[in-house]
Amino acid sequence: MNAPFLSMRGKLEHTYHYSDMRLIAQVRLDTKPEQAGALKRTMNQTNEAQPHLSERAWDAGIFGQVNWHRLACYDTSAIFSDLSSPIIVRSISDVADACKPDRKGKRPFTPYAAITCDQRLLRWYTDRQEVSIWTLEGRLHIPHQCGRHQRLMLKVRQGQADLVYRNGGFYLHLTYDIESPDLDGTDGWLGVDLGPVNLAVDAAGETFSGAQLGAKRRRYAERRKQLQSIDTKSAKRRLKRLSGRQARFPKDTNHCIRKMLVAKVRRHNLGIALEDLNGISKSTAVGRAQRSRHYKGSFYPLPSFLSHKAELFGVSVQLVDPCYTSQAGSICGHVAKGHRPTLDTFLHERCGFSGPADGVAAVCIAARAAVNQPMVSTEKPKGYSPIAASSEVRDKLPVETGSS
Repeated sequence: MNAPFLSMRGKLEHTYHYSDMRLIAQVRLDTKPEQAGALKRTMNQTNEAQPHLSERAWDAGIFGQVNWHRLACYDTSAIFSDLSSPIIVRSISDVADACKPDRKGKRPFTPYAAITCDQRLLRWYTDRQEVSIWTLEGRLHIPHQCGRHQRLMLKVRQGQADLVYRNGGFYLHLTYDIESPDLDGTDGWLGVDLGPVNLAVDAAGETFSGAQLGAKRRRYAERRKQLQSIDTKSAKRRLKRLSGRQARFPKDTNHCIRKMLVAKVRRHNLGIALEDLNGISKSTAVGRAQRSRHYKGSFYPLPSFLSHKAELFGVSVQLVDPCYTSQAGSICGHVAKGHRPTLDTFLHERCGFSGPADGVAAVCIAARAAVNQPMVSTEKPKGYSPIAASSEVRDKLPVETGSS
């Protein structure tokens, strides 16, 4: 690994195309108590019909939506006479989809699992922010709430929606497809080093610390331990609320980080280079005291968040081999354990180059993304040199703070 790393390339001559993206919009229903009761009874009876459909199919050894429709549609309508034909047809489709992955065993169906509503069961009135939905008590007109972004999505909605019951509230999840923008090459790569202490450090030197997340994780762990020792109904309700908060805070933090990183690379026409951390939690062994932070690290979902956001805005993302990125020199590429005298410091044993360890690793990640292109430009820019390119990627981007 003594070959020099190239952190910048000339603008690539090739165009990378992304496929269409399918996004999900969430709309909350403002139900009255009687409306909520009608929706719960409808969901409950619909989910009682689905196990019946599954049993008929397994007993007959027939699979597939069309075959199930011929086999069990009429007798299911007779047994569950309160359900309309459209919702029975949707139930057959849901059960068929649930059995698609494999047929080794029957699928369980919970009483309040999400149900699918097509155009015959659900109608949208976007002008007055209201929906009309079929229930066992007849059609109900229910107002809904959504943000400005979701209101724009409603205008291009496609197909059916899912009625979801979660935490005492009802939501509609609807899908729509958008065409991802094409990427006509990049002017370079912004390397991003991920870790449990600093969640993300980019090659420009900006650091997204995980100190606040670590403090909250330890506080929630101690609080959860106390409540579990009490073991009362009130403590269990409190534990349920804590679990939601503990999951939402890291997710929100990762979304903020991905938003700032994608905004930065878009301004400078760069791509994002990340380490391929798939399976790293299984391939490394840690002590008992570090297991919680290692296996529940908040930085693990960040690559998928970044890839999704980048694809939405036409930004290229490349995963590189993570081996020795923390021990390699950002200019010469020389690898040695002695380059890391401390956890936070990088000091080159030969040339004396020093800097923050995570920042140097981010530059090495950007360099690997530049030299590992599947399709590269045929000629280099005039005056190009590996050392100049390595310093250029650090100097091109100013350290920016705040969200965009």
